[in-house]
Amino acid sequence: MYTGIVQGKETVLSLDKRNGFSTLTISNINHFFDDVSVGASVANSLYGHIEGVAKVVDFIETGETYRLIISIPENNIKYFFHKGFIGLHGCSLTINGINEENKTIELNLIPETLRATNLSDIKIGDLLNYEIDQTTRAIVDTLARAINANKLTQ
Repeated sequence: MYTGIVQGKETVLSLDKRNGFSTLTISNINHFFDDVSVGASVANSLYGHIEGVAKVVDFIETGETYRLIISIPENNIKYFFHKGFIGLHGCSLTINGINEENKTIELNLIPETLRATNLSDIKIGDLLNYEIDQTTRAIVDTLARAINANKLTQ
Protein backbone atom coordinates (compact mmCIF):
# COMPACT_ATOMS: atom_id res chain seq x y z
CA MET A 1 0.00 0.00 0.00
CA TYR A 2 1.29 3.45 -0.93
CA THR A 3 1.19 5.75 2.09
CA GLY A 4 3.08 8.75 0.75
CA ILE A 5 5.68 8.28 3.48
CA VAL A 6 9.21 7.80 2.13
CA GLN A 7 10.48 4.67 3.88
CA GLY A 8 13.43 3.69 1.73
CA LYS A 9 14.62 3.40 -1.81
CA GLU A 10 15.09 0.78 -4.49
CA THR A 11 17.67 0.46 -7.25
CA VAL A 12 17.17 0.85 -10.98
CA LEU A 13 18.37 -2.47 -12.39
CA SER A 14 17.99 -1.70 -16.08
CA LEU A 15 16.50 0.64 -18.65
CA ASP A 16 15.63 -1.04 -21.94
CA LYS A 17 14.64 1.13 -24.92
CA ARG A 18 13.10 -0.61 -27.95
CA ASN A 19 10.69 0.38 -30.70
CA GLY A 20 9.91 3.74 -29.10
CA PHE A 21 9.09 2.21 -25.69
CA SER A 22 11.11 2.15 -22.49
CA THR A 23 11.06 -0.56 -19.85
CA LEU A 24 12.42 0.28 -16.43
CA THR A 25 13.29 -2.61 -14.11
CA ILE A 26 13.49 -1.76 -10.42
CA SER A 27 14.62 -3.91 -7.48
CA ASN A 28 12.11 -4.91 -4.80
CA ILE A 29 14.46 -5.58 -1.89
CA ASN A 30 12.27 -3.60 0.53
CA HIS A 31 9.06 -5.23 -0.79
CA PHE A 32 7.53 -1.88 -1.73
CA PHE A 33 5.98 -3.35 -4.88
CA ASP A 34 4.57 -6.60 -3.47
CA ASP A 35 0.99 -5.36 -3.72
CA VAL A 36 1.35 -3.43 -7.00
CA SER A 37 -0.39 -4.78 -10.07
CA VAL A 38 -0.70 -3.60 -13.66
CA GLY A 39 -3.39 -0.94 -13.86
CA ALA A 40 -3.32 -0.20 -10.12
CA SER A 41 -3.84 3.42 -9.12
CA VAL A 42 -1.83 5.37 -6.58
CA ALA A 43 -3.67 7.81 -4.34
CA ASN A 44 -1.61 11.01 -4.51
CA SER A 45 0.98 11.81 -7.13
CA LEU A 46 4.14 13.25 -5.64
CA TYR A 47 7.19 13.68 -7.83
CA GLY A 48 9.81 14.89 -5.38
CA HIS A 49 9.89 18.39 -6.92
CA ILE A 50 10.27 20.60 -3.87
CA GLU A 51 8.46 23.90 -4.34
CA GLY A 52 9.97 25.63 -1.34
CA VAL A 53 9.85 25.70 2.42
CA ALA A 54 6.86 26.22 4.69
CA LYS A 55 7.27 27.59 8.20
CA VAL A 56 5.76 25.78 11.19
CA VAL A 57 3.33 28.22 12.86
CA ASP A 58 1.89 25.84 15.44
CA PHE A 59 2.30 22.19 16.49
CA ILE A 60 -0.22 21.11 19.11
CA GLU A 61 -0.83 17.70 20.68
CA THR A 62 -4.53 16.81 20.51
CA GLY A 63 -4.87 13.38 22.08
CA GLU A 64 -3.04 10.79 19.98
CA THR A 65 -2.66 13.14 17.03
CA TYR A 66 -0.90 16.45 16.48
CA ARG A 67 -2.33 19.49 14.71
CA LEU A 68 0.30 21.09 12.49
CA ILE A 69 -0.21 24.58 11.07
CA ILE A 70 2.22 25.75 8.40
CA SER A 71 2.61 29.02 6.54
CA ILE A 72 2.84 28.74 2.74
CA PRO A 73 5.06 31.43 1.18
CA GLU A 74 4.45 33.62 -1.84
CA ASN A 75 1.25 33.11 -3.81
CA ASN A 76 1.20 29.30 -3.58
CA ILE A 77 -1.77 29.02 -1.20
CA LYS A 78 -4.03 29.01 -4.30
CA TYR A 79 -2.82 25.47 -5.08
CA PHE A 80 -4.15 23.97 -1.84
CA PHE A 81 -7.69 23.17 -0.75
CA HIS A 82 -9.58 21.46 2.08
CA LYS A 83 -9.24 17.66 1.82
CA GLY A 84 -6.61 18.06 -0.88
CA PHE A 85 -3.04 17.07 -0.14
CA ILE A 86 0.42 18.49 0.29
CA GLY A 87 3.78 16.80 0.04
CA LEU A 88 5.59 17.73 3.26
CA HIS A 89 9.13 16.44 3.87
CA GLY A 90 8.37 13.56 1.45
CA CYS A 91 5.04 12.63 3.07
CA SER A 92 1.68 12.95 1.39
CA LEU A 93 -0.63 14.55 3.94
CA THR A 94 -4.33 15.47 3.80
CA ILE A 95 -5.17 19.14 4.32
CA ASN A 96 -7.77 19.54 7.09
CA GLY A 97 -8.04 23.30 7.08
CA ILE A 98 -6.94 26.28 5.07
CA ASN A 99 -6.80 30.00 5.79
CA GLU A 100 -6.20 31.84 2.51
CA GLU A 101 -5.96 35.24 4.19
CA ASN A 102 -3.16 34.13 6.53
CA LYS A 103 -1.72 31.72 3.92
CA THR A 104 -1.76 28.83 6.37
CA ILE A 105 -2.65 25.16 6.08
CA GLU A 106 -3.77 22.90 8.92
CA LEU A 107 -2.85 19.20 8.98
CA ASN A 108 -3.54 16.45 11.50
CA LEU A 109 -0.70 14.00 11.99
CA ILE A 110 -1.91 10.54 13.03
CA PRO A 111 0.12 8.14 15.21
CA GLU A 112 1.29 6.04 12.22
CA THR A 113 2.63 9.11 10.41
CA LEU A 114 4.40 10.25 13.58
CA ARG A 115 5.85 6.75 14.09
CA ALA A 116 7.08 6.24 10.53
CA THR A 117 8.58 9.71 9.95
CA ASN A 118 10.63 12.37 11.72
CA LEU A 119 7.64 14.74 11.79
CA SER A 120 7.18 14.15 15.53
CA ASP A 121 10.36 16.21 16.06
CA ILE A 122 8.85 19.38 14.57
CA LYS A 123 9.12 22.63 16.50
CA ILE A 124 7.45 26.00 15.95
CA GLY A 125 9.59 28.03 13.56
CA ASP A 126 11.02 24.98 11.73
CA LEU A 127 11.14 25.07 7.93
CA LEU A 128 9.72 22.06 6.09
CA ASN A 129 10.10 21.21 2.39
CA TYR A 130 6.76 21.19 0.60
CA GLU A 131 5.52 20.01 -2.76
CA ILE A 132 2.48 21.10 -4.77
CA ASP A 133 0.37 18.50 -6.59
CA GLN A 134 1.23 19.07 -10.25
CA THR A 135 -2.26 18.15 -11.47
CA THR A 136 -3.80 20.80 -9.21
CA ARG A 137 -1.18 23.31 -10.38
CA ALA A 138 -2.03 22.60 -14.03
CA ILE A 139 -5.77 23.02 -13.42
CA VAL A 140 -5.43 26.24 -11.38
CA ASP A 141 -2.99 27.83 -13.84
CA THR A 142 -5.02 26.77 -16.92
CA LEU A 143 -8.24 28.17 -15.45
CA ALA A 144 -6.50 31.42 -14.49
CA ARG A 145 -5.17 31.81 -18.06
CA ALA A 146 -8.60 31.04 -19.55
CA ILE A 147 -10.33 33.56 -17.26
CA ASN A 148 -7.74 36.24 -18.06
CA ALA A 149 -8.01 35.54 -21.79
CA ASN A 150 -11.80 35.81 -21.57
CA LYS A 151 -11.50 39.18 -19.79
CA LEU A 152 -9.24 40.48 -22.57
CA THR A 153 -11.72 39.51 -25.31
CA GLN A 154 -14.76 41.10 -23.68
